[in-house]
Amino acid sequence: MKLLLILTTLWASSRNVTFGELFMLDDDVHACKPIYVEKGEPSRIKDKDKITNIIQSLFEMASMMDVHLFGFTARISPVMYDESAFLSLSKMITGCSYGVIYNKNTWWNEEIRLKEDFWISCYMKYKERKVLTDLRYNFEQKNTFVNAGGLASIRNQEEERKSILFIKKNFGDSILLKSATTNGKDKTKQLVQYNISCKFKF
Repeated sequence: MKLLLILTTLWASSRNVTFGELFMLDDDVHACKPIYVEKGEPSRIKDKDKITNIIQSLFEMASMMDVHLFGFTARISPVMYDESAFLSLSKMITGCSYGVIYNKNTWWNEEIRLKEDFWISCYMKYKERKVLTDLRYNFEQKNTFVNAGGLASIRNQEEERKSILFIKKNFGDSILLKSATTNGKDKTKQLVQYNISCKFKF
């Protein structure tokens, strides 16, 4: 099976179209990083064929496991890597690089304008109890709130707040609100009132 790969510059324009099986990469993704590397080893994969094979392999694994949402980790550093748990069925995907195998449960609520990756992760966890995440690779993108195009025209503190509270309303106690913190990664957490994490009681 071959997977359709597309670049998404505007999420809203692609989510109403059913492709069947696809993997979406934001147009501001500029690197594929293996986070299992040792000190001194290359920290970027530049070969396009190798990157395509990484994506294709995860897709084939998801197909065999009957998982309909799959993607890669948001972790950014080798110190975050756990070599005993390089795949997960319980973590979230990150919106800049994820794939779907469409079925009746791959549904995005049109009322939510931002945090759609969090929405679909929560929804698939609720409906199917599994999301396949490869914890070995991170698709690195530019910082949120500083990019042109895409959802930049509507991405602001108020829209982030509305989306977060909408998700909290729909998934209740499984969504945990947490105060803004700085982790040295980007400016996002300084620009939103609070962020969220998810813990479903399976």
